[in-house]
This record gives sequence, structure tokens and C-alpha cells, in this order.
Amino acid sequence: MSAARRPVSILIAALGGQGGGVLTEWIVAAAEHAGLPVQATSIPGVAQRTGATTYYLEVYPEPVPAGEAEPVFSLYPMAGDVDVIMASELLEAGRTLEMDYASPDRTTLIASTHRLFSIGEKSALGNGIFPADLVIEAARALSRRLIACDALAVARTAGSEVNAVLMGALAASGALPLAASDFEAAIREGGVAVERNLTGFKAGMEIAAGASDSEKRPRGRGPTSRRSAPIPSARAGRPSSASWPVSSRSSRSPSIGHWVKRRRASSTIRTAPMPSASSSWSGACAPGTGRPGSPSASRGASRCG
Repeated sequence: MSAARRPVSILIAALGGQGGGVLTEWIVAAAEHAGLPVQATSIPGVAQRTGATTYYLEVYPEPVPAGEAEPVFSLYPMAGDVDVIMASELLEAGRTLEMDYASPDRTTLIASTHRLFSIGEKSALGNGIFPADLVIEAARALSRRLIACDALAVARTAGSEVNAVLMGALAASGALPLAASDFEAAIREGGVAVERNLTGFKAGMEIAAGASDSEKRPRGRGPTSRRSAPIPSARAGRPSSASWPVSSRSSRSPSIGHWVKRRRASSTIRTAPMPSASSSWSGACAPGTGRPGSPSASRGASRCG
């Protein structure tokens, strides 16, 4: 085992009932199918979101030869040291940025742009909705690469779920040393709604691959020109004007605190604090799962969703 190699770290920020635990299981199973050491931990919330539901994985990028020591994995993500962040809803992506997990030097951020409003947003007198454009702008500034689309709309069109679409985007991103066949094998071995999940997985791969192509061939003047690829329409797979922003490496500060201070000087963008972790109803977890508790290291993490 090369001393220079380090595990690839993945942080999943999910809502209760959106399949974050199943997504974690799929990634673990895909890594095991490829013969790579992997560990997953979870801090599950509850279906009504009195706490955030997060999952953390580390995948060693190469098999460990027989007789050599196993890699040492961490149980918790560290600020500025996460390779991949996956968010099943836009405000959850914002929370990971607020906690400084992302870094413009290393982090690929994969996020769904749809919204499930928090309790704080719903109970505000007047318009209390946190501005989505602020989260997107922060994500572009504070991550090395942003892959974002309305994964819920894509999933509904494909007859699948958000977690399968996000895993397809992960596979297409190349952030993990895994083939698409490894992820597909994980879905098949899971044995639940296999064809639907495979359809969602392939839809996520196709959209993310298209976004990557756009990133490689930027439009505009000069080699430093950066443009966001349009988000493909969930209806016909055609570009629309609202989704799939993809950004390359940014030279801005890795601290969202510094970034927000700079934005406060502008009168064009609201900088309201991120809504409380007490958020919206988003579906129930399976009986006996998704309960709040301390992190637990396991192959399957939580089966919430």
C-alpha cells in the first residue's frame, strides 16, 4: 500500500426519507465490488428533520495487497478536507458550505437544486425563503467543481428517486476510482426496485456527463472563460435556463465566512442566516430506523429512506 495515497472522503447531506442511507449502502457495496477498502458512518436525524441526516464515507483508492496493513479511516469529516459532498436538497448543500466542509482546492459538490422548505422558512411572516441564487453562488466560489441539477425532477421523469440520480452523477464525475458497472452491481445486489433505480442512475450519469463535456469545452473568449452548463429539462432531456451549473476550480477564499463578509458589502444579494436545522416534513423513515443517535460505523449505515 502506497504511503502517499489517502482515502477519498465523501459527505452525504440528506433529508429524512430521501434515501441517504440507501445511497450510502450503494456506494459501500460498489467499492467492495471493486475490491476497495471502505468505511461508512452515519448521524441519522428523524423524518420530521429535528436534526440533520448526514453520512460519511471513506474509500481507499486501491486494493490492499495481502499481508499489508489495512488503511486507517476517520469517523468524521474535517473542515476543508472533504473530497466529495453530495446533497439531496439545495439548502443541505448550503449547510455543508456554512460548516466549511468544502474547499476550492479539492471538493466536488454534487447537489440537487430542488427545495423542501424548512420550518423557519414556512413560519416567517412574509417571504422567509432563503435565496437559492446565494447558495449556488457560494457553491461555485467555495468548491473546486459544482455539479447541480433538479435531481427530483429528473428522478420523477425516470420513475426513480433522488438518491439514484445523485449516484449516477457521482459515477460520471470520476471522483471515485469505480466503474459504472460497480455501481450498477450494488443496485442489483440491493434487490429493491432494481430497474427503477438503474434507470435513475443512468439518467444521472447522462446529465452529469453532459455537464462535464460542457466544462471541458467552455464558451466565451479566452482560456479562462467560465460558463455554467444549462440544466437539461426533466421533460425532454433538453437544456433549460435554470439548472446544471458546473464550475471549475476557484481561487476564492475556502472560508464561507470570508465569502459572506465580502457579499455583505454588496446591496444586490441578501445574506440572511441559514435557516435552522429544524426543517420540513420530508417523508417517514422505515420502522425502527432513522432514529437520532451517536455515529455508528457499519457497512450499511442507516436504512432511512
